[in-house]
Amino acid sequence: MPLSYFLNFMINTLLEQNQQTKKINFSNHFFKNKAFLPYSRFLEWDLWTHSLF
Repeated sequence: MPLSYFLNFMINTLLEQNQQTKKINFSNHFFKNKAFLPYSRFLEWDLWTHSLF
């Protein structure tokens, strides 16, 4: 996998995560989920990348 593709994927994932965080911000559960959302998303992404390489 080319590095540029890998970096692109990372940036897109982070932007997508940021959009999701903004949506959650409007709900009452934002503060409860704030700490767990990026971690669970990263863990999911980490497992996905490890299955590739």
